[in-house]
Amino acid sequence: MKLIKFSILATIVPVMFVGCTNTQALPSKADQSKVVAIIAQMPAHDSQQQADLAAQLAAMNPQSTTVLTGMLLPPADPNDNAARYGLSALTHYTARHGAEAERAVYAAALIDALEIVPEKQNQAFLISQLQFAGQEEAVKPLGGYLNDDVLCDYAARALLTIGTDGVEAEFLEALDSATGANKVTIIKALGELRSKAAAKKITPSTKSKDLNTRETALYALANIGDPSSQKILSESTQVKDNYKRAKYTSLYLLYARRQAQAGNMNRCAQICNQVIRRNKDNPNIRTAAINTLRSSTGDDIDKITDPKLRKLLQKYMDQSPDVAASQVPAGFVSLFNGKDLTGWKLHDGLPGETEPTGKWTVEDGAIVGVQDPPGKGGFLTTTETFRDFELMLETKIDWPFDSGVFLRVGPDGKSHQVTLDYRDGGEIGGIYCPWTQGFVHHCSDGIKSFNKDQWNKLRITCEGQPARIKVWLNSTQITDFQHTEATTAGIPEEGTICLQIHPGGEGYDKSQARFRNIFVRRLDGAEKINVLTKQEKADGFVSLFNGRDLTGWVGSKATYGIKNGILFCRKGTGRNIYTEKEYDNFVLRFEFKLQPGTNNGLGIRTPLKGDAAYVGMELQILDNTAEKYSNLHNWQYHGSVYGIVAADKTKRESAFNPVGEWNYEEVIADSTRIIVKVNGETIVDADIKEASKNGTLSGKEHPGLLNETGHIGFLGHGDYVEFRNLRIKEL
Repeated sequence: MKLIKFSILATIVPVMFVGCTNTQALPSKADQSKVVAIIAQMPAHDSQQQADLAAQLAAMNPQSTTVLTGMLLPPADPNDNAARYGLSALTHYTARHGAEAERAVYAAALIDALEIVPEKQNQAFLISQLQFAGQEEAVKPLGGYLNDDVLCDYAARALLTIGTDGVEAEFLEALDSATGANKVTIIKALGELRSKAAAKKITPSTKSKDLNTRETALYALANIGDPSSQKILSESTQVKDNYKRAKYTSLYLLYARRQAQAGNMNRCAQICNQVIRRNKDNPNIRTAAINTLRSSTGDDIDKITDPKLRKLLQKYMDQSPDVAASQVPAGFVSLFNGKDLTGWKLHDGLPGETEPTGKWTVEDGAIVGVQDPPGKGGFLTTTETFRDFELMLETKIDWPFDSGVFLRVGPDGKSHQVTLDYRDGGEIGGIYCPWTQGFVHHCSDGIKSFNKDQWNKLRITCEGQPARIKVWLNSTQITDFQHTEATTAGIPEEGTICLQIHPGGEGYDKSQARFRNIFVRRLDGAEKINVLTKQEKADGFVSLFNGRDLTGWVGSKATYGIKNGILFCRKGTGRNIYTEKEYDNFVLRFEFKLQPGTNNGLGIRTPLKGDAAYVGMELQILDNTAEKYSNLHNWQYHGSVYGIVAADKTKRESAFNPVGEWNYEEVIADSTRIIVKVNGETIVDADIKEASKNGTLSGKEHPGLLNETGHIGFLGHGDYVEFRNLRIKEL
């Protein structure tokens, strides 16, 4: 970017200086020139240069912020881009770990500038910076903008992100005089805060003539969950219009969940029962009510004292399919119960056949397939269909024999085959499309990783359209094939999963293909994830994230978003969210997906205020393969207990899936013993009391390290990262 001419600075900055507070020294001409020189280098070439430039600006605060805010121009003039880059860089930089003093100086300078900077849009920009740089000191100043027709929404979002103790009072005070769109914004914010004190103030708005105000008030009351709101929410569902009935009933069920979370399980059950009885003609609403009941009880029906409701829930649970007796991987469901072929059937209607052939039985906890009659093979297919999914199974195939796993199988058999051709010249991991394109991808080396006369672990992902298919054999990736429109022509976008016995082959009529521990995880919709498996429920796990909203979480919730059931940290934000509940000893499971250079953290046993790495404990969530992290301390790598325990170097290097793919993590906190597993590999197993008895690896004090209890949180460091399938079991 070109160097900004000093004449621009000279004409704008003095306007700001007239209003400077007594706590700020007027920037000297030398300071002005230095700031201009720094921001002339923005946007930076890389993150390291960005951090270096921001550090230079932070070292000059509050003078640098005064200069930069003085350079903001009316929205129609594009010549202040460099100043905006500088302020954004300061916001990001001062939100980092351990920068509280720099953050406080910067926030104070922003607050001073906010009072005197011209143009509403410039004020909106400064408020957006305070959203991430401000804390309690910014609450009162921001509250003053809640009745501003232009800035109310900006101020509300900033206050919700800050989320400190004084925020609720600012919204309550502003509600008294708010009108129009501002009133709607404030009501929604109080609902997000779940402000019990706001329930009575919001109630009159449920009778508003304005539809937006009325529906926002209903949402807020449902989310707050005050007992006084039940009648209003119940009455709102009594409408003839099917769309509105479903919409308002969803709010009533949200209110029911809030009752369960508050310990009012019987009230939750009564509401669900009421919804079920009222909607005999609407199976979707009935199912939503039953699912609310299930999720609220954690399938522990003894929490409900009403025998009719217990019976209803038990009936629903009994209709759920069995799961395999073996351990189901986190986030997966079982396709095979280990006992019989429930959920499977012979595939009929394949080209050239008059009736299904091939024989399938269950022996010693495995599905066994053989030719029947000799020379005739066939498909065993799931009764469910799948679009995007991850499949895990184990297979043992006699030598020589030809088998396969088929994906997205249509009624006519057209599909994607992952070949399991275990014979001379055969391929393991090739992609073959029967009755359409034939072979579209060869994998001649895959057979080298297949263990003879042993069980082999197979992992397959099928995503997108045209499909991208990846195959791992015994933890080694052997296939990564991206279809084109031409190669996938004729194959459905959704279909069943099939196991195959290939026909023909002299002497193969006695050979067997065996399959066991067959698990699948859908990747094609929020409703298919963030759901506990039956095994997890039996083991005592409960969900920490419902895939729809941040129910059960507090803190800077606006810095995190939800899309298609995925919880993500917004890029450029450096704030934290925490569980409402505190936990002492537990098993926590979750999935995460990193982007190149991602940095986040998992706080455990931490209070809601302060740097979680020190007032509690932080486990690193980090793409430590990024070049910018080439000089990390060993206690900064992913999974490490920050500053205390380093993750095992050898194991951590082999445990991770590539950046951009999902990883599964399990954290066990049992007294002072901390265990971290990634994709099943233990990378940390240490006693933190023992590890820190002679001082910490970082050389810094960690006063909260041995906390017996505290919140669990995700700690944003300004990078985009995704999470899903969060569940916890208390020990």
